[in-house]
Amino acid sequence: MKQSQIKKQFETGRLAVSRSELYQHYGSVLVILFMPAVMILDKVSEGTLWDQTPVAELILVELALFIFYLQYQALRFKIRWVMRKKRI
Repeated sequence: MKQSQIKKQFETGRLAVSRSELYQHYGSVLVILFMPAVMILDKVSEGTLWDQTPVAELILVELALFIFYLQYQALRFKIRWVMRKKRI
């Protein structure tokens, strides 16, 4: 299936694709969702955030990991919701 077909079916709620096709289509969405957390971790690893304060960097790493976790859970929920809606 083409991405435009998947997107159209997804928006109308009539998704007729397999789970693997869904993951493949939304793989690029994952990259966009996780970019803020990746950028924070990148700046921390470079030591360019604040004055290389270990406590501040630790807080930012925890924040980045928390962002990863929330966005991962949101994506899992969205995929489960789509798959449930597909069965109806």
